[in-house]
Amino acid sequence: MEAVGQASFDRRIGKAEGLVLVDFWAEWCGPCRTLSPILESVEKEYAGRVDFLKVNADQNQALVQAFGVRSLPTVVVLRPNRDRAGAEVVAHMVGVKAADGVRAMLNKALDPPKPLMQRLKGLFGGGSDKPAGE
Repeated sequence: MEAVGQASFDRRIGKAEGLVLVDFWAEWCGPCRTLSPILESVEKEYAGRVDFLKVNADQNQALVQAFGVRSLPTVVVLRPNRDRAGAEVVAHMVGVKAADGVRAMLNKALDPPKPLMQRLKGLFGGGSDKPAGE
């Protein structure tokens, strides 16, 4: 996991090819020490699809405030904007989760469900946008 700070955060997000997982942690945080090896083991499975970053919350208060982090560890998954600066938060978790929980969060973010209207079209006869009876 690559450590980033306030000075390098935006530049690093802008270089990402896919999603970005950001782990907010602190040295004094016991649960953070539990989560760190879990994230490191999952990182290898998502190479090339998800970049894994870590932010020391004590040293980067502006990022903590920008993401509304109130408890550690907090993990945020971002989808960088391609047409402008910044990123969209697509998932988050607070506290320690097992590797399967982290994988489930990432898989959902990588393959989000279709919007409701697209799912409903599939149930009611396919692709016509016309109201029934026309």
